[in-house]
Amino acid sequence: MMQKKTNIVEYNEFSPDFDVITLHWILSLDTIGVLKFLAYHGLIKNNMKCVSCENQMSLIKKKEDFEWYCRGCGKRKSVRDKSFFARSSLPISKLLALLYMWIEDFRNKNVVKELKLDKNTVVNWFNYCRLECDGSKDRRRIF
Repeated sequence: MMQKKTNIVEYNEFSPDFDVITLHWILSLDTIGVLKFLAYHGLIKNNMKCVSCENQMSLIKKKEDFEWYCRGCGKRKSVRDKSFFARSSLPISKLLALLYMWIEDFRNKNVVKELKLDKNTVVNWFNYCRLECDGSKDRRRIF
């Protein structure tokens, strides 16, 4: 029987800081690698307690993404719930790349080309990032 996974990042795991990673590194990660990076840096929750029955939820794969699942009552929750990424349906790996490209001040047209995203999507996300930084000059403030 497979053991249930209740944390994305375990206490003994390490993830690099944002200022030492590269776009190539981000794009080489699989979905669980992206989730580990985001959870390690507090951009998504590392674990989730069920709001209905208070049980610890398990991380399960759903199509191309992952979600939290309560084995006690069957409730499901997105791994993006109550996070910076909650309102987006873009793949989480593209969102991390998009965030990196915003922090590194990539030009919009380069982001559109490299990530194969619509221009309006890039503009909207970059505006959202700016709002989340409260106008700070330090783009890393998102973390």
